[in-house]
Amino acid sequence: MVWLAEYLLAAHPGAELTTERELRAQRYRERQNAAPARHHRVPDALLRISGPGVGAQPVRTIAVELDRVRKDQRAIISIIRAYDRDLTVDAVWWYVTPGRVERLADIVRRQGAESRIEVRELPTWPT
Repeated sequence: MVWLAEYLLAAHPGAELTTERELRAQRYRERQNAAPARHHRVPDALLRISGPGVGAQPVRTIAVELDRVRKDQRAIISIIRAYDRDLTVDAVWWYVTPGRVERLADIVRRQGAESRIEVRELPTWPT
């Protein structure tokens, strides 16, 4: 995830990235302070991207998912549905290895979620 985070920040100068670990720590602090519980999926990272120019566009919040292991269809559908209910996220960029792109994209399409969830091939490690 570290390399992907660096890749995304380099591709989107000025963006802000919050890791899963930081998101979980934030959720824990909110629970300790008796804040109302929000039951959203915790992505591998949240990327906040501002539009070009000062105040030109609102900040977009992108959930970043990185699949390092194969998930069964039921688990994938559960994740898709969780993002359908999460209105705090504008889009999901779901990174998978090249051999898994088509399968995941097909499941996303069958769930009617392709407008918010974009399946992306995991970039190759720089040599």
